[in-house]
Amino acid sequence: MFQQLVDINFACAMGPPGGGRNPMTARLTRHFHQLSFPEMDDCSMRTIFSTIFRAWIDEAIKVQELADGIITSTLAVYSTVTAELLPTPAKSHYTFNVRDLSKVFQGMLMANPGKIEHVESLLELWVHESRRVFRDRLTCDEDRFWLDSLLAKQIQHLRVTPDNIFPGGPLLYGDFVGESGVDTREYARIDDFSKVRENAASLSTGHFQIVLYQTFLSHDCY
Repeated sequence: MFQQLVDINFACAMGPPGGGRNPMTARLTRHFHQLSFPEMDDCSMRTIFSTIFRAWIDEAIKVQELADGIITSTLAVYSTVTAELLPTPAKSHYTFNVRDLSKVFQGMLMANPGKIEHVESLLELWVHESRRVFRDRLTCDEDRFWLDSLLAKQIQHLRVTPDNIFPGGPLLYGDFVGESGVDTREYARIDDFSKVRENAASLSTGHFQIVLYQTFLSHDCY
């Protein structure tokens, strides 16, 4: 049984070719009015995130001089990641946009700026948030090592030794280690890894034993 549809509008969305996505043919696109949105330029991103980040770091009196450096380094990491870590058929999820950039600053703003008294503390927070946004999406050790090297290079530009920032063990932040109660929780570095394990175990509602590996527990701190 045939039906005739009238006054129908189609709205379609697509990403750029690459990562297993084929280009759209003119035979199809000729039926549509095309709207495209260019990437935000570096000047606009710097203006937006500088305004947001400076309002936060102004309360961290002892590390205010690093504001420009953190903003520049974050934009540099984002630009390099989007240019180098391109999607492929095996890594089709390697797609990064301004939303990922904003998550780095959003994560840093969760911390209490008044308790950041050392340059190393600020950079540890920055490394953690950059790893959570970019590194957690990477699927192989080669890419993860590449990103850590990129972060270390940016730290060197800030005249800080990367070995003082990258610990031998996991670098984790969370808001579940302090006293109970929403009003007293603070997003801060977690030095005792057993606290992360306890928090993850407390979320389990089953009656069976679960083996929680360090990789999973590290993701619990985001």
